[in-house]
Amino acid sequence: MPHITIKAFPRNLSPEQLEKLEQAVTQTIIEQLNATPESISIDFVEYDPATWQEKVVDVEIKPRLEKLLRKPGYPIGD
Repeated sequence: MPHITIKAFPRNLSPEQLEKLEQAVTQTIIEQLNATPESISIDFVEYDPATWQEKVVDVEIKPRLEKLLRKPGYPIGD
């Protein structure tokens, strides 16, 4: 039952772009985790850049930095 959350700055994606993103992520999860489409859920959450550090970096990225599959290439502070 993979649940994927994508967090990003506002992108103003069209419904078509969101659908393409969903399809690409779904296909990758099917291939890499041997999941069925019915078992996958995906959330897309946009954060104002002014709150990114507080709501995402400090709460989710920093505590799991050593376990992230991919680390950010930008400074995350102390």
